[in-house]
Parts: sequence; structure tokens; C-alpha cells
Amino acid sequence: MTRPTIAVVMPAFREGPGLVSAVVAVLARDDIDQLVVVDASDDPGSNLVVRGLLASSLDRDSRLRIVRSQRAERASQMNDGAAQSHTDWLVFLHADTRLPMDDLRLIFRSTGKDIAWARFAIRIDAAAPIFRIIETIANHRSCWTAIATGDQAISVRRSTFQTIGGYRPLALMEDIDISKRLKRIGRPLCVEKTVRTSARRWQAGGVAQTVVLMWVLRFMFYIGVPANHLVGWYVNRR
Repeated sequence: MTRPTIAVVMPAFREGPGLVSAVVAVLARDDIDQLVVVDASDDPGSNLVVRGLLASSLDRDSRLRIVRSQRAERASQMNDGAAQSHTDWLVFLHADTRLPMDDLRLIFRSTGKDIAWARFAIRIDAAAPIFRIIETIANHRSCWTAIATGDQAISVRRSTFQTIGGYRPLALMEDIDISKRLKRIGRPLCVEKTVRTSARRWQAGGVAQTVVLMWVLRFMFYIGVPANHLVGWYVNRR
């Protein structure tokens, strides 16, 4: 069986030095054929980091491509990144999330042709017991409902991504929206290998407050409130 080729598409916005470690982590793998970083940063510190990446030895890795985006919206950034890649599978990875050590080629190669997309289980990079509860609920919910979040490294066959027209131009809830459309094609492969994601969102906004806010936003989106109207509720949406 021919091994699938894989591109990681990484939207970045005001990541600062963290972007370097994210790029290094992906390029250290031998199962990734392309890494497309789509940066929309507007702060001097992050722009300096990106310029440093372009001038470093990392940029000589033929797998790496850094693209500048004028729109600081993940949906737009991820579409731009997908357009710059040419692989069988697209893995949409947040800059504060790390992939499992397992070979992704083996995971995707094991899928039948009827599997068009996948999501990974999540592990939040913090020790507090509350995060184990959040993880467990998120992992069971996403597999049961077939609705994944961006933190779970949503992965899609290129042909399927093109068929559905990619991400819709939403300022928020682009992950929920694409999951709903992918679900019509088929249920995802629920990969139980975990991706590790930063706890910064919960720590910055407060754990309980952030959980409640996200559930309120998802409910509002579910009942038809336009995503663009929800942005003001979630100022720190990255």
C-alpha cells in the first residue's frame, strides 16, 4: 500500500518565540512532507521571530514554507496554507499544539477509503485535575458527536477538503462548521493517540469561565447566530 503524503498547515498569530519551537517540533519528524506556516501577526515581536525563521537554517529545509496572511482569521489562514501544499492529507495544527510521537503515515494508511477525515484525542498541558476532566469530556464528546475542535488537529484528505470547499470564511467556529460538513460525508477516524495543547486559553480566562463561554458560544452558533456576531464575546479567540 502506498504511504500517504502529509502536510501540516499551521496558522500563526502573535505566537512570539513559541512559533520557533512549534516549527522545530514538526520538522524533527520524518513523517511530514510539508509544513506550511501561515502567519498573520501584527506585533513587532512576532514579526521579528518570523524574519528570524526565514533567515535561519530551518528555512533551508525544503519542507518548510512560510506564508504571510493579511487576515488574522484561522479559516482564511488554513485555506491559504492548504492551497500551498500538495499532499494526500492535510493536518491543521495550532502553533501551541504538539502531535503525538506516533508515525502519522501508519495512522492514515490504516484508514479505508471510506474514512475522509480524522481527529486526535486531546491532552491539555497542565497538571491540575480539572484539565483531565475537560479532556475526557472533550474526547468522548467529539467522537460521539463527530464534531471536533481545532485543538484536536483536524486532519482531512485533500480530495475531501476540496470537495467541501475548505473552511468557510468565519471569524469564529470554523472548526465546528467544517466538522458538521465533513460529518455529512462520513464520521471521523477518532485517533486515540493524543495531541498536547497549551492550557494558556483556560489559564488566561479562568477555567470555569472559559468552559462556560465556549459552551455558550457553541450553543449560540448551533441555534443559528452568525459566527461574526459572536466574535465580540470572545475577544481572545486565539
